[in-house]
Amino acid sequence: MKKKTIKKAENIVKRQLDRKIIDSSVNKLNNIRRVFVDELNKLKFELYSLKEDIRLMKGWSSDIENHKKQLEELPKNLFGRYNDKSAATEIQEIIKIKEKVLENRGYKDKNTILMKEKKLNLNKYREYYSEYKEQFL
Repeated sequence: MKKKTIKKAENIVKRQLDRKIIDSSVNKLNNIRRVFVDELNKLKFELYSLKEDIRLMKGWSSDIENHKKQLEELPKNLFGRYNDKSAATEIQEIIKIKEKVLENRGYKDKNTILMKEKKLNLNKYREYYSEYKEQFL
């Protein structure tokens, strides 16, 4: 009789502990989810992503120009073909890959970078003036 009562009491305590553990785990997961969603929202609206886009586009476009210069400098034979075909194909592949990546980011030409920089400046001005807007009203 005592063993059954003790076992029932243990089960009751165990269930309550299990519920507390599950509830705390659910709360922790919800908090993590909220933080994650907040970070995603920051990436959508913060200037950082635009700055990063501009930096990457400038770097990749200059890399493409450098690779094209390297390709032009490679020695050619009488028929206009490259003597070192493996080096030429490697450089051409790098150029294709970087152009594709730039295209995926919305890059069309150098004006794209200028437009993104203008947008970044506009966002900075809006942010700056919104801080002082209340003073002038």
